[in-house]
Amino acid sequence: MTRQCAPPASGTGAPLSGSVLAEAAVVFAVVLSIHAAVWDRYSWCAVALAVQAFYVQYKWDRLLQQGSAVFRFRTSANSGLLPASVVMPLLGLVMKERCQSAGNPYFERFGIVVAASGMAVALFSSVLALGLTRPVPSNTCVISGLAGGVIIYIMKHSLSVGEVIEVLEVLLIFVYLNMILLYLLPRCFTPGEALLVLGGISFMLNQLIKRSLTVVESQGDPVDFFLLVVVVGMVLMGVFFSTLFVFMDSGTWASSIFFHLMTCVLALGVVLPWLHRLIHRNPLLWLLQFLFQTNTRIYLLAYWTLLATLACQVVLYQNAKRSSSESKKHQAPTIARKYFHFIVVATYVPGIVFDRSLLYVAATVCLAVFLFLEYVRYFRIKPLGHTLRSLLSLFLDERDSGPLILTHIYLLLGDVSSHLASP
Repeated sequence: MTRQCAPPASGTGAPLSGSVLAEAAVVFAVVLSIHAAVWDRYSWCAVALAVQAFYVQYKWDRLLQQGSAVFRFRTSANSGLLPASVVMPLLGLVMKERCQSAGNPYFERFGIVVAASGMAVALFSSVLALGLTRPVPSNTCVISGLAGGVIIYIMKHSLSVGEVIEVLEVLLIFVYLNMILLYLLPRCFTPGEALLVLGGISFMLNQLIKRSLTVVESQGDPVDFFLLVVVVGMVLMGVFFSTLFVFMDSGTWASSIFFHLMTCVLALGVVLPWLHRLIHRNPLLWLLQFLFQTNTRIYLLAYWTLLATLACQVVLYQNAKRSSSESKKHQAPTIARKYFHFIVVATYVPGIVFDRSLLYVAATVCLAVFLFLEYVRYFRIKPLGHTLRSLLSLFLDERDSGPLILTHIYLLLGDVSSHLASP
């Protein structure tokens, strides 16, 4: 879990690069521009969090360069802790302001809880970095202590007892997910990516448990519950099979059959009943009715199917070129990667214009499919595991240096976040 290596020759880290300073300037500009219109006590929290994250990011970078960070993080130019620390708090504060202007006090409080949870997990990551840095950075510890004191003081006078408990629950889940997933998936995340992804999953898991225990008739839109159940179900599925295949060879036909059978059991016996309890209707029938409710949705689904077919053709064509190439290290050119960026834009724009709810549900379904196929590839599940490994290896770069390929999954998160931010 911890990699030991010789300490650096100098007691101080390398100076901050121009790219890191430019990134920090952009982040601070975004934070200040968002709060410029509605400056309140929560704005002080956001600014204090960004300042301390800027200093702590430098310490994370030193840990990664020295190879002494807990767990094996993905190699990168920097840890990305500063931008990751402000995403969830800003998302929550935007939700609060939009719901306040719309006269929705319940979701206004929900936005405050989102912001407080994001600040809590960011502070935990900062304390973790400072506790591991040797020698202990006194100035950075003072800055983080002052920022943490400001955040705790303001949140103490802003949150109810139940909301404080909810934030602590999210933090507890985040700690456990860090210990489990970062151990099972070395080199898949930078510290900033781990903070952002695992923090979001922790909040969603806590919300799903809370709503499942207090379920009532007609308590919300089924579309909102669909994301919670699908994401949590896929994460639990990954943890289950990662633990199981420590003791089994996942590449055999017997293990592959067991994988598919257990996937059906988890889907039909856990995920669907869980979703049925939340939306009070058959999830499969609801999904079919939702997808084919209007002619516009049918046209969009047909259009997206065409784009998906085009993306598959690009993959097959590039692999055919690799097969005919004399070089065994043939990699897809940069222009081939831009095809996928174009396809993503061509997918999202019509959905945003004509039917955002359908785009959100379709993105959630695609996220589940991507995760399932990634499990099949990672565990070498027959009959597609080895084929997927061969086809996708052509598009790997330093951002996918770990056992999982996550770049295409990250592309879906923007749409989901934009839906969650809307009132």
